[in-house]
Amino acid sequence: MNDKVRILVVDDEDVVRRCYVRTLASERCVVETASNGFEALHGCKISASMSCCSTCACPAWVA
Repeated sequence: MNDKVRILVVDDEDVVRRCYVRTLASERCVVETASNGFEALHGCKISASMSCCSTCACPAWVA
């Protein structure tokens, strides 16, 4: 099976997102990024086969 793993990286720090993208892309993953939860939910195509990597305390998530 040649299906690539799809991963959504959500973090408010650009440098963190870029680090994840660089590392995961070298492992032949398809990586999408979002800078906050709203962007992740509304801007990215999320599917049941996608994994998500995120911090739990992004400032935009706090009410």
